[in-house]
Order: sequence, then C-alpha cells, then structure tokens
Amino acid sequence: MSIDSPSGRARALWQEQAAAPDAVFGTPGRPAVLVSPASSLAPPSWVGVVTIGDTALITAPTTRSADSVTTALAGLPTDRLTDPATVTGLLAVADTLGPAVLAYLAPDALRPPGATGAPTGRLTPGHAALRALSAEAGEGTRARAGWRRSPHRSSSYGTAARESSPPPATPTGRATPPTSAC
Repeated sequence: MSIDSPSGRARALWQEQAAAPDAVFGTPGRPAVLVSPASSLAPPSWVGVVTIGDTALITAPTTRSADSVTTALAGLPTDRLTDPATVTGLLAVADTLGPAVLAYLAPDALRPPGATGAPTGRLTPGHAALRALSAEAGEGTRARAGWRRSPHRSSSYGTAARESSPPPATPTGRATPPTSAC
C-alpha cells in the first residue's frame, strides 16, 4: 500500500510509535510481534496492538511476553486480535484499555459535521492549546494516552499482565480505517 494513502500514512506513523527499527505490520493470520519496551502503542510494560485493515502490529515489553503473544494469537483473524473476550481467553490479562476505532482520512476529507463557523486547522506539537488540554486531562488520562513522551500523539491502547501469571500482557487496541464514509 502506498505511503501516500491515508492507510499507508497511518501505518507509517504507528510503526514509528512502535519504537523498533524493524517495525512492520504483519499479514492476515500472522501479526508482527515485536519486542519494544519503549513502544508507545500502549502504556509502559503493556502489550499494544494496532490493526489497520487486515494487518496488525503488536509490541511487547519483553521477549517472554512477545513469545507468549505470538504463540497465543497466531492464526487469529485480525479483527479478533483486538477483541477483549478472545484475547483474555488466550492470555493472562490483568487489565485492558480499548479497543478504540480510529478513522484515517485524507486531510481534505476532514470536515466538521455541519456549519459550525468555528475555524479548523492543525496545531503544532507543543502548542499552548495542546499543553492546556494535557493539563486539563489529568495524570491518569495522560498516562493512558502516552502523553508523558509527546502530548500530540494519537491514543494508544493495550493490556497489562497479572504480576503472578507467567504469560504477560495481552493486546486489545485497534485502529482501523473505515471501509465507507458515513
């Protein structure tokens, strides 16, 4: 898929958030599972999953958790990788965030839902309005959104492993482009 398409750009951005030099989206039934403790796909020490179309990118904080996730989720259809009931049935999970469904549009396709008269535009990273939003969101929301590193990123989702269980973390975040416009 072209990097110029909305899905291609979204994949490239999520690959960057994975914080692994070899980050790529897998193929249907074979998600890419990477060891990346610095990943921004989910909170620190969690496993994070992003699906776009029928492909998935999964990050895990340790080799052990990546191996567990790879074994448990191999062969699953992409849409099941972000289903909490499916994932919690296959891996020991202490907590989940998500899934979240995100839409990726070409910049010229983004329009407010009706005439609002309000100006729209992009804000640069570190803009005062983003800093104010970050301050208003509170520490818990900032931590879940990964705003510790960058207050302008997309949301990220995942799960945390139970401390007493051998298989760590489970992924449950999802980012999928719409198949049709509403």
